[in-house]
Amino acid sequence: SLSPQCCIYTKLQMKRFLEKIWQDSLQNQLMNEGWTTIPHVSVEPLRFPRSTTRDEEVITMSLFYKNNLLNSFLYTTQRSKCPSPMCVCGQEEQTSFHLLTNCEIVETDIREDLVPRMLRWNEVKIESDG
Repeated sequence: SLSPQCCIYTKLQMKRFLEKIWQDSLQNQLMNEGWTTIPHVSVEPLRFPRSTTRDEEVITMSLFYKNNLLNSFLYTTQRSKCPSPMCVCGQEEQTSFHLLTNCEIVETDIREDLVPRMLRWNEVKIESDG
């Protein structure tokens, strides 16, 4: 029989395991969409600039959860109020990933400014395929 010690993982081991699973999933998704650089993921807490309001923090953080107020989630829980999971642009399901990377309704300059800003905030390094 196994001892209880065999099943003990450190926080660091769990962190590395979660980051590996998340990184692999993100890399597969982005490479399938033609991205040439893949952001490095981290389970560390986000660091917001001090000037960020609480409402801005809440809205930003809600984008990371599936149970947000976007059509892809509302469709699964409130079909009478949300008859489709599709974005109003008609291209894909309305998810935070879609809004931040592919939605033609979101202004390009907002999207182009958002990723570098988030990378600076969190000191994230971009990994390149080449």
